[in-house]
Amino acid sequence: MKTCPSKKRLTFLLNIGVASSDLDSGRIIVSLPVVSPKRSSYRAYAEVYGVKDDVLVPVCWVGGVVEVQQGKEGLYVNLEVDSQWLLLAGATGPLTLRDVRLQDLDTGVILSAFEEVHVEGSNVALADTIVTEITEEMRIGRKPQKFLERLSAVQNLTETGLVGQLVLLHGYCSDRNPWQVSAADFTSGHYFVNPKASISNDEFARKVSDFADTRNLYSYSLIGHSQGGPVSVQLLNYYWSGLDATTTSGRRIQSVGSPYMGCSAAGNAASFGKIFGVGCGKNADLTMDGASLWLTGISQYYRQQTFFYTTTYERDNFPGDWCSLPLQALLSWPNDGTTELQKATLPGATNLGNTEKWCHTEDMHYTAQYYDHARNFQLNP
Repeated sequence: MKTCPSKKRLTFLLNIGVASSDLDSGRIIVSLPVVSPKRSSYRAYAEVYGVKDDVLVPVCWVGGVVEVQQGKEGLYVNLEVDSQWLLLAGATGPLTLRDVRLQDLDTGVILSAFEEVHVEGSNVALADTIVTEITEEMRIGRKPQKFLERLSAVQNLTETGLVGQLVLLHGYCSDRNPWQVSAADFTSGHYFVNPKASISNDEFARKVSDFADTRNLYSYSLIGHSQGGPVSVQLLNYYWSGLDATTTSGRRIQSVGSPYMGCSAAGNAASFGKIFGVGCGKNADLTMDGASLWLTGISQYYRQQTFFYTTTYERDNFPGDWCSLPLQALLSWPNDGTTELQKATLPGATNLGNTEKWCHTEDMHYTAQYYDHARNFQLNP
């Protein structure tokens, strides 16, 4: 189904919906009432159906981060539908939402779901326009005013050095930013550090955004090590930030050694501590089930803007090679001592290849992958 993500805008959801329309902006706002929310924001998903020749037809899907708001009738969350999708499908209202889900932002766990929600008041008049192609705005939503102001600042500050910056991220449970050991390889590098932390991709992404904002970085690209890769994708997929405003030609997101599909041995606390570090706690996003839930919300549009590198030990070294001998029995082969090659792929992204005889981190059989100056040269925008 075509995508129209409502980028940027329980656990119980009521199976009714009320629509309002803003024809000037071309948006249909669907308000969904919620009861007893435990937090202020959630991840939402719904398939949108309209009517064509008296038959219900698929139009698009909407999804993204939604915020709980207070209205006259109680608490609610909003989903925005771009009417251009209805015009493209040749459909009209009333709208029906199917496979409606609200998920926890940190774990991806589905907290509330309905097979079908009928949207009252959604039989709105549409512009007399023919739509024949999918625009960027249909895919990612309308840019909010605060972000437009950022874009204006980027245009005005191009010569100040506050735009086109590079932010480098560490991974789970790291006590420092590993990229700093090769700081000479990177131009305009800013090194995010949140030491010895076990936080979700979403919380991590919001911290990265705050880190850049406090440094007045109006536009930037990201390089992530390990969990820093999924975190970068999380930020681009769900939030407006300087990552969207980057003027750097080429790649917005690059990563090395990132377990986009989780880790096969991270399903229990004992194995998790051996692989990712002791004392930081289990992280749902790094398990196979957690990563699978996370991936369901990542748009193909943003996956295509991601570039990743992998490393392993020497694969043809008979009778066998390794990066971490104690972990070799816990991980599928080949691996870099932490991230397994078959789990290091982000489907839909660009795989820039695997380099042998480089390991995930220090104190392994081969040198840590972030010391590879040749690859760092390629990473540097």
